[in-house]
Amino acid sequence: MTASRASAAIGGLALALAAGLTPCGGAAATPLAPEQSAPRQATLQRLAQGSQPIQLFQLPQAPSPAAPGGSGGPALGGGLPSGSGLGGPLESAEVPENLGLWTKDQGGLDYNLWRGSRREVVAALLDRVPGSLASPTLRTLALRVLLSEAETPGRSVRTVAADGGTDQNLLVLRGRALLALGEPAYLGALMNLIQGEAATAPAVLRLKVQAGLLTGDDDRACAAARDGVAREPNDSFWTKAQVACQVATGKADQAMLGLDLLRESGEGGDAGFLQLAGAALGYGKAPKEPAPTPLNLALVRASKLVPPPSWRDSRDPAVVAMAARDEHLGLDERLALAERAASAGVVQPDELVGFYKARSFTAEQLGQAAVQAAKLKGPQARALLFAAASAAEGPARGALIRQAMESARADGVELGVARVFEPLVAGIPATATLTDFAPSAARTLFLSGRYELAGSWVEQLSRSAAVNPLARQALIELWPLAKLAGISTVGGPADLSVWRAARQQAGTDPSALAADVVLLRSLLYALGESDPMTFAELLGSAPAESMAGTSTLLALEQAAAGGRLGETVLLDVAAVAENGIEGHPYVEAKAVEALNRVGRPGEARALAMEAAVARGL
Repeated sequence: MTASRASAAIGGLALALAAGLTPCGGAAATPLAPEQSAPRQATLQRLAQGSQPIQLFQLPQAPSPAAPGGSGGPALGGGLPSGSGLGGPLESAEVPENLGLWTKDQGGLDYNLWRGSRREVVAALLDRVPGSLASPTLRTLALRVLLSEAETPGRSVRTVAADGGTDQNLLVLRGRALLALGEPAYLGALMNLIQGEAATAPAVLRLKVQAGLLTGDDDRACAAARDGVAREPNDSFWTKAQVACQVATGKADQAMLGLDLLRESGEGGDAGFLQLAGAALGYGKAPKEPAPTPLNLALVRASKLVPPPSWRDSRDPAVVAMAARDEHLGLDERLALAERAASAGVVQPDELVGFYKARSFTAEQLGQAAVQAAKLKGPQARALLFAAASAAEGPARGALIRQAMESARADGVELGVARVFEPLVAGIPATATLTDFAPSAARTLFLSGRYELAGSWVEQLSRSAAVNPLARQALIELWPLAKLAGISTVGGPADLSVWRAARQQAGTDPSALAADVVLLRSLLYALGESDPMTFAELLGSAPAESMAGTSTLLALEQAAAGGRLGETVLLDVAAVAENGIEGHPYVEAKAVEALNRVGRPGEARALAMEAAVARGL
């Protein structure tokens, strides 16, 4: 069969299949967690203003978005197109680029957040938003950029060609960035703002299909797939989208027909999808390492297939989160995956609590939680400690939280676990009788953005430091985070040199300590915090690891100097993703400094805290 005939065949059969592709009431969506709660429902407690500590890890509530993993809420601004009477392929549509879920008053960013940025630069940065971003602070800030109502460079309405075209629409690019970050619910809500003929532009429909399939909103996904077939009957993407819809809705015969067409025509161009779809229908084995594309993720979500090891081991926290939400995996493995995704900011604290609560324990285990947790270890132990701590009070609660947080730090999931235990810590007053618990309490609160409450524990330790060696040692341990948060430690180290001397006396590895000192001095400089140690004193002690993205860093410095907020945030995301949150100290310092320069000091401190914790401080 020739390519042209194959395309024609796909178009003809795709239209025929679409006619029978009714919105489903079929396979139920895999829930987000064993106990699901609405995502991110609380408004930011404080916006990042001045240097005051803020709660950084919740986003404003979108106006009725489809909840991730749920059946979806009402469409924003009207329902999806019905798919009837669409006629032939749409050549182009006017899609307003300034649409957003939030204004500044609703928790979004300034309407002029793109002022001064060149259109082609914004487009390139949106196209580069990575899924591998492991910083909760930057993830939250990036989402506020992507979802804020804002004037864009050039015209506020831009043509989007049927094939994506060279004149790319920035709203569509924002949607693709949301998909890369693993936020299909927000993506669906954003796309539902588009009205009229523009709502059926193929680029918009593709995003609607992927958002719907990933959130379990199969009705809307399948409706968008029907519209896509009507617009682009010869594009194999829509045949694959229909197959994914049919798998999700239990229409196995129609799905097999679509797969046969793709195989015969050779137009599918995706052997992994064909094999995975066949396995989802019960024919053959799934590929060992399928690419975690939205359609492939949707196939696994809608079938009895188990997420492959490559997805569970992925560096992309959004892919890890999807695996954690798959009920075909064992609960203990899902717990471990959920903690990893939570530490990157993809799984929210209330969702992780749901995973913890799904783990049942005997009365004996709860009554001897500290001993039993030592036997269990890992996320299972932390689930037990969370359950026991929730029922305990005073010193007993503090001891259980301390054990949980120390194990989370050792396992590298401290950032996510801290936000789960933070409400329990916040209910314990800082007193002199809880010196053993004070370091864990302060650290948990620092990592959750509760700087003022953390400061009360630091103050309590400062009062005891003159007569209590444990308090003095605790202040040495806490000094880096307290300094990054802008909290003074009376009775503890006076400056970085004193802290370094204390660590040397404690026997810290010299090379590791040298790297820690360079990072801390760089972060303090970026935050505008004073310290007598000069960079000249550190010559020769900087770590030798390579530093990626020189052009990104130079562009970041220029954008921050020009006050270009949106551009600065996206460049920060790119720089940190290229180097890792535990990357080169200079990169971390420039990323923190840039946020400070564009008026985001709260996020700057939180990012500095994440960088320090990633280094083991």
